[in-house]
Amino acid sequence: MKVAEAKCHSRVAFDQCTSIREVLALGKPSRTPKPERRSATLDDLRKVERLRALRDDPSATEGERGNAQRKLDEIEKEIGEVEPEKQTKQLTTKELSESLTKVALKKAPRNQEAYRVIEYAIQHTYGFSEENLQRILNILKNF
Repeated sequence: MKVAEAKCHSRVAFDQCTSIREVLALGKPSRTPKPERRSATLDDLRKVERLRALRDDPSATEGERGNAQRKLDEIEKEIGEVEPEKQTKQLTTKELSESLTKVALKKAPRNQEAYRVIEYAIQHTYGFSEENLQRILNILKNF
């Protein structure tokens, strides 16, 4: 049945076939091999990041944005689509110290190691001076 359909649809192509495989292949779309892609290097990732920044920059000219997009497309053909990294929120020193204090105060009464770490941090920060430590102790007691 397929041979008859192939013969009806394209007589010239059918006449040029030399085997049944060629006849059966007439009705199928030709396969194009997938291009081999190399893995992305650190330089590639940096370049993609820089090009995306240029493409999204409102102060860049239309030509610069177009060139950046073309170069991005070329790189994506070579290495595949590169997903931008999700930006994690950078905590400030104050937020980190607050989190550290909360964790330390929760664990110190139950965990001797946590207690020692806090004690060491206080001694390291404020020194082994009795005056400094007494001043800190008085401040904490007055709260």
